[in-house]
Amino acid sequence: MTAQNKLTDECALVAGSSSGLGLAIAKALADEGCDLHMAGRNPDHLDDAAEDISDSTSVDVEAHATDLSSAINAAALALECDDSGILVNAFREAPTGKSVDLEDDDWRQGFELKVFATISLCREMFETLGDTGAGIIINIGCPEATGICADTINATLRTFSERLDEEARRDGVRVLFHQPSPDMDDKENANDIVKIILGHFAS
Repeated sequence: MTAQNKLTDECALVAGSSSGLGLAIAKALADEGCDLHMAGRNPDHLDDAAEDISDSTSVDVEAHATDLSSAINAAALALECDDSGILVNAFREAPTGKSVDLEDDDWRQGFELKVFATISLCREMFETLGDTGAGIIINIGCPEATGICADTINATLRTFSERLDEEARRDGVRVLFHQPSPDMDDKENANDIVKIILGHFAS
């Protein structure tokens, strides 16, 4: 097993992987030999990203264009990705700014995608990951110092991840919250996240 194929027998669902940190995570997983399900809302960006990874690696890549703020879409995606032992929720960042600068719609949109989509996909994938006996979920929060909405979302995701992890450990599954460093670029943050995943499967 070389440094580039430590996850050859694994498959990951990376939600929010058409651009940014989610795409960087998908690329880093592919570099370790991990097959991919890539999910995102923009079909053009998603198809381009999936094609780029497929052309540059030997892994299998499937693109799923879907809006995961809908619980129905999350359930459908989970059925399509039932071969995954890894779930990474890397949805777009929350609205930034002080409380007086944010409208109700800003809060609602931030929570719908960053929180509710994460919770829905975790719930839908939980049984599938439990069947593997060694699955892992990484829920990506917002970087530090990006505003009150981001801080509130982080607190929610952290608590949800910790409580779900308590349940998941009985089935050999880990659920972890990860907050990206604002001092690192997407590739560096992605490499840190993949190291966590590698450590899980090595233990």
